Amino acid sequence: MFDKRLLKAVKGSTKYIVLNVFGQWIGLLASLFFMRTLAGLLADLYAHTFDPGTLLQILATFGICACIRYLSVRFSVQMSDLSSRGVRMQLREMIYRKLQRLGPNYDEQIPTSEIVQVTTEGVDQLETYFGPYLPA
Repeated sequence: MFDKRLLKAVKGSTKYIVLNVFGQWIGLLASLFFMRTLAGLLADLYAHTFDPGTLLQILATFGICACIRYLSVRFSVQMSDLSSRGVRMQLREMIYRKLQRLGPNYDEQIPTSEIVQVTTEGVDQLETYFGPYLPA
């Protein structure tokens, strides 16, 4: 389960997440149609009712389904990248504003190197989480 507060904090990525899910649904529908056609072909072969005249139509259906699946996967990956890129930029900006609010003496409490390392690793982990995992 994902953190809803994180989703609210980075509102700009919601549209990319929705588009990513849409692309995945289109790919799923193409895969289902491909499997339905394949199952029909195998059933006809098993029942010895296969008509060789439909072979070209079946191959065209396979090709169209494969193309749709390929394009939907590319689209989903692109939307995933855009959502994670937006999250990364927004989180880094939020961290920077927080450090500005703490003032110039923040390094008396926590060393600057530790802040940079922890925030960089945290943002990278959230980018990984937001990109491929969240919309799935």
